[in-house]
Amino acid sequence: PCTPPLWATPSLFCFSIFRSQGYELDLVKAQVERKVGIFSCDEFATLSDTVLPVSGGVLTLQIPPCETVGVSKDGTAANTLIFMQAW
Repeated sequence: PCTPPLWATPSLFCFSIFRSQGYELDLVKAQVERKVGIFSCDEFATLSDTVLPVSGGVLTLQIPPCETVGVSKDGTAANTLIFMQAW
């Protein structure tokens, strides 16, 4: 029979969104291998613009492409829509 995982109280679900092209995939791979960041949470999900094998059996879930990220008024990434789509 299946044994339910033992989680801390409270438990924590974490997710990460990244582009399939560029430096972000290598960063996520390094985090998986070290079990840090979202990969130290009780449960996690990785989301990207395409289904990708990350590392250690982790696959991304696909969300709509995010090429249209611009720059906000204060000079940061204007990526709110990407996170809204993921949520």
